[in-house]
Amino acid sequence: SPNKVRLLGFVLLSPFAVISISRSFALHHNYSAPLDLYQHFYYHHMSKDMVPASQNNEVTYICTAGEWYRFPSSFFLPPNTQLGFLKSSFSGQLPQPFTKFGSKKESLEIQEGAFNDVNKEEMDRYVDIHQCSYVVELVSPQGTTDDGEETPECLQYMNSDPSGDWTQVASYKYLDATMTGALHRILYIPFQRESKVKYKGYNLYSVSRSS
Repeated sequence: SPNKVRLLGFVLLSPFAVISISRSFALHHNYSAPLDLYQHFYYHHMSKDMVPASQNNEVTYICTAGEWYRFPSSFFLPPNTQLGFLKSSFSGQLPQPFTKFGSKKESLEIQEGAFNDVNKEEMDRYVDIHQCSYVVELVSPQGTTDDGEETPECLQYMNSDPSGDWTQVASYKYLDATMTGALHRILYIPFQRESKVKYKGYNLYSVSRSS
């Protein structure tokens, strides 16, 4: 009968629906930190910037090292703000910011910096820590490191910056995949989540510089 067919379809499809919803929740809770952080940065920076963008042509750098590939989009950056790359263990070719022409062919005529087709590292991509007003880094809780884990690269840069007083202004949870079991990495399971799921901090730092 039609009722039995509908019931059978409900029984067969319900597990897939539950798994799909659980997977979506897991992706949101475990990996949304970069989106949340850069959105926070946008409003944090705009609230501090008392000079209209049209009157202030100075570029503000928000910098990162190994976390460059989690940068979501320049859409999250305020006017006259640019992502800066600090030298990291990655030795391939890094992207360049768009020109005023965006992805149009006119950009090729005014684009500064070198490109190559073999993914070779181009040193003109990098900035110095002294050029950075903000830094983004993924760190263990309270800035600690696990046994055998090196201090995150951006923290090393900040610690070597004698003229800068760096302060954490935001932190969002990002899944620590090495310390979390496969089931909790894949699906959102509310039971025993606090003890089974481990996070690192996806942190935003700002600097005050001595004159």
